[in-house]
Amino acid sequence: ENTKVGNGVIIDNQGQIAHNVIIGDNSAIAGCSAIAGSTHIGQRCTISGGVGIIGHLTIVDDVHVTAMSLVSKSIHKAGSYSSGTGLEATDKWRKSAVRVTSLYMFKRLSKPASSSGWFSAFSCTFLWLGVFCSMALLLALVDSSVLLHAVNVVLASNTTAAIFVSFIAFIAGLYKKVA
Repeated sequence: ENTKVGNGVIIDNQGQIAHNVIIGDNSAIAGCSAIAGSTHIGQRCTISGGVGIIGHLTIVDDVHVTAMSLVSKSIHKAGSYSSGTGLEATDKWRKSAVRVTSLYMFKRLSKPASSSGWFSAFSCTFLWLGVFCSMALLLALVDSSVLLHAVNVVLASNTTAAIFVSFIAFIAGLYKKVA
């Protein structure tokens, strides 16, 4: 299949369009964007500057992809899509990246135990509590705003854990003042 560019399509400078790409009518591709082979882009789409689209995807009509995003899967619903993070100092960006990857663990720990009975609930709570407190203490030594968020998450889900994490926060705060 040949590359096809629809009527009224605007392609800015340094736009890369690979083989077998189809771009629907009245779409706009901003500068420094790259569209890999065999991708189909619908009508009235906007691909902002610096966007990368991997190959063999389908993007439906009326999709708007914001600047510097990476499109790594097909988009089946019209709307605005973004990826990536804003500019930060490298040390802050690294901390944020670690925190984002930790979110999956927090989600898993907040699920109820699969077995029933007081023992499973008891052991699950203390496992959850121990992991949370250990992370809270480590993070408090690095950044107290993260600890505050952790305390808020615990407060929303478990009163006993909230008291314990608050105590850890107090101890960590004392440690930071002494150190």
